[in-house]
Amino acid sequence: MTNQIQIFKNQEFGAIRTVTDGQGEVLFCAKDVCDALGYNNSRDALRKHVEKGDVAKCDTPTTSGNQFMTFTNESGLYALIFSSKLESAKRFKHWVTGEVLPSIRKQGGYMMARPDESDEVIMARALQIMQATLQRRDEQIAKLQPRADYADQVLDSISCFTTTQIGKELNMTAQELNRLLCEMHIQYWQSGQYLLYADYARQGYAKNRTHSHKSFNGNLHTHTYLVWTERGRDFIHRLLNPKCAN
Repeated sequence: MTNQIQIFKNQEFGAIRTVTDGQGEVLFCAKDVCDALGYNNSRDALRKHVEKGDVAKCDTPTTSGNQFMTFTNESGLYALIFSSKLESAKRFKHWVTGEVLPSIRKQGGYMMARPDESDEVIMARALQIMQATLQRRDEQIAKLQPRADYADQVLDSISCFTTTQIGKELNMTAQELNRLLCEMHIQYWQSGQYLLYADYARQGYAKNRTHSHKSFNGNLHTHTYLVWTERGRDFIHRLLNPKCAN
């Protein structure tokens, strides 16, 4: 049987086809999602980033007739989002979670009445379906929220590089690179972190990131550190090794 397709359109991301399976789980057309997130090969993207259990084949109507196409659930969707290299990936996530999913879930479950059922029986079954739908929604939110939060953290760091990463590109350690940047009066050490001097801080070369962790006794600690934007990475390359700049 062909699945009932719902199509959601966005001016920036195009059309995304979705289906809802028999358990009420929302599935997204993998090709549509990969196209929106900048993947050139959807099959390769799924193989690299999405677990097999998060993928399913659905009989899907297309302009060339019905075809079995690959769909992914919300877990697979988040995996593709936070593995994307596009700056727009976070906007895509907010569109899906803020508009697409609420629109689908607002409709709730569906049911078919049988001719021999009374109005009371139909209403009782409808109530059961509604309660089951709400329960599934709550379970899915609880299950997927940590992954959605992690996606936001990853996407916030897109196109930023640590000193360690840039140092490796220049065949030096992070300590060597930090020391050199301090000697050149580009950055300085204060209150447990590196900061840029005013002339460089206004150039968009770097950003601050905060890392949270729990100690052995359960106390939460945070640490702020410097990461370099693509512009900052290019600046360092041009400064220290102009032949390697890109």
